[in-house]
Amino acid sequence: MLYASEVNTASQAKSRVRLVSSSNPGYSRTLRIPLGRYGMLNRLFLHTTWSAGGGTLSTTTVGTEPVPAIGAFCWSECRLVSQGATIAKIDPYTLVAELMTNSSDEDLKKHQELLGLFDCKGSAGVAGDADKDARNPALRVIAGTAPNDGITHYYCELPFWFSRRNNLALDLGILANEVQLEIDIESQSNIWKEIGSAGDHTFPALSEAEVLCYITELDDATEKEFRSLTYSPGQPVTQLAYNNSHSLVGSAIDHASSSVNTKFALKLNQFSGLVQKLYVFGVTTDTFQTNSHRFRPIQLSNLKLTANGSEIYKLEELTNKEDIVEALVNQTRWRGSSIGATCVTGTNKVTFGQSGDVAYTNTAPTNAQATAFANAIIKEVEDQNYQGIQDFSFVPNHVYVISFKNPFDFSKVSCNGVASFDQLSLPTLEGEITTKADGFHANVLAGSGSTKVDIHVCAVNQSLVSYITNSAGSTTIRMIES
Repeated sequence: MLYASEVNTASQAKSRVRLVSSSNPGYSRTLRIPLGRYGMLNRLFLHTTWSAGGGTLSTTTVGTEPVPAIGAFCWSECRLVSQGATIAKIDPYTLVAELMTNSSDEDLKKHQELLGLFDCKGSAGVAGDADKDARNPALRVIAGTAPNDGITHYYCELPFWFSRRNNLALDLGILANEVQLEIDIESQSNIWKEIGSAGDHTFPALSEAEVLCYITELDDATEKEFRSLTYSPGQPVTQLAYNNSHSLVGSAIDHASSSVNTKFALKLNQFSGLVQKLYVFGVTTDTFQTNSHRFRPIQLSNLKLTANGSEIYKLEELTNKEDIVEALVNQTRWRGSSIGATCVTGTNKVTFGQSGDVAYTNTAPTNAQATAFANAIIKEVEDQNYQGIQDFSFVPNHVYVISFKNPFDFSKVSCNGVASFDQLSLPTLEGEITTKADGFHANVLAGSGSTKVDIHVCAVNQSLVSYITNSAGSTTIRMIES
């Protein structure tokens, strides 16, 4: 904070504060949580608690299961609001897209538990025992043998511009008006799906919503000196910030052929201002209840952004490992190949992707055979461990990044590369829905007369956040959109 002779002389106190919604939680409503009037906010997590759902285990398949990544997809937008005006906003599609493409494997495994990043298992998924740690989310929400009470908790970090950046911490203590977090909760049908016969189960309810605020506080003398130097009448303090926006730009596109790629050209008039990057992905058209997923991207190809007939950006021919090059350039995750073990009946051997053929005896393996078999399994796991989480059908290669920032700059709070969509005439996204796999782990959607695809685009927009102090010494905050 403050320095004297290159030595940090500002003592700080770090604290974690829980703040509960001031409105009753529930579906299809906006919740508001005041963020307090003291300290500097560094990080923010939304914590949702869900009551147990009713269902029957073991011999029947009746129950409920949540949308994958329920911690994020239980809401449609989160906003920071002061004096009735929005300061910043984020949406779950952009949040999950960035999380799945930019996180390290280690962090992604943590987010899997915190967000509930698990595939829906479908109608056969409830048979078993209630298990609070099951990788089948349907078994988590049914009360069973202790300690499983059926109550589930999810935590979603809200990556506003100040998150993890000490120099951009949101100074709550200086503001004349409190800042509120507003959360638009989704409908029940967009969060939970039923398994088995309708009416034989109980949907979980959102019983509580709270935020975890990670706050830095200075001692009184240091805080007074810092604020007297920082906030002065007529001299706004302005920070680079960003907002996220998401749009379904193409709905129910017919993907009819099983051998010929489906071409599309979609207008991007929904976006404006200074755009740092776009995330593009396609998913099967359907409701969450039918498709059992909201975000399972498919393979696209030959993506181009044009305006007035001129090419602005293109991602073409992402074959021959060029998709790996793009992942390296954009510092995004890439999912490599994994060839699991196979066993041929009657041959007394198992074939591993890395270890090759390993022989075994069905009834009484020798010590050498058992050791070789165990070592092969260990080698296989070690080789595939870098691929990150399991039980969540998501290929990061299929979230396509169109970045306008300068190379090697991946910060969203720098301004060294944007596209001004206000200046583009008829911005259009062109591309193809593929029918043949290119590269590793391709999720290719086979075309047919009834196959339909939605194309989604998420944008990261440059914005400004300004602290303004009037002549009476009162400080307010507002967003300046690009």
